[in-house]
Amino acid sequence: MRVIATIILLLIAGCTETIHSQTTSKPHFARLTTQEGLSNNFVNCITQDSSGFIWIGTQDGLNRYDAKHFKIYRNDPLNQNSLSNNYVTGIAVTRNGNIWIGTEKGLCHLDPRTDSFTIYKNIPGKAGSLSQDISPIPFIDKDDNVWVATANGLNYFNPQSKTFTQYDIATTPEKEKDPLNNSVIKISEDKQGRLWCLSVYKICVFDKRARKFLNCYSVNHSANRSLAQKDETHFFLG
Repeated sequence: MRVIATIILLLIAGCTETIHSQTTSKPHFARLTTQEGLSNNFVNCITQDSSGFIWIGTQDGLNRYDAKHFKIYRNDPLNQNSLSNNYVTGIAVTRNGNIWIGTEKGLCHLDPRTDSFTIYKNIPGKAGSLSQDISPIPFIDKDDNVWVATANGLNYFNPQSKTFTQYDIATTPEKEKDPLNNSVIKISEDKQGRLWCLSVYKICVFDKRARKFLNCYSVNHSANRSLAQKDETHFFLG
């Protein structure tokens, strides 16, 4: 399935996102709202998979769009294999088309072949569980590994054991002083394969091979939510 040659423009509640599919000399702009079938007009995140489907995370459900129709996923209290929560905070797609979704209440993995969700949450006292439930943000690196930004550190997902390894961005004294010191808001990967993890008060570099944080740099604005690399030595925060 290929999405038609259209640029979809979402102008929803002050959130503007542009999706590029096949480029044309005269792109067409379309506004998608609940009137067109979107589950909710407040869009938090958006991405596209290798099959051409557009995935849209809103404050009330996950949407799959094929350029004509929406398929909506919501939590079903009677179905343990449904979306864990309707408030979607992040979406990431692996090379084989698996969808990882962050919600207000846990991390979800959607297998498109079965159309069912596997839910991952923090289980107090259980080693290998997700370190924090609230609004995790999944990230897929260049090697197709799954990483998760949480309010309690960086998490790596082991696909064989189905468990998580937590890497703290803050020291124990820093966490005791303010739990936000250990939060990870955004993950980006540079050309050297290092992960740059944006926190509330700083940005830290994580070495995937050594499995440890190398350096941290203070940021002077706690409202930063976005991170992009300009070149090997410069990043944009916003």
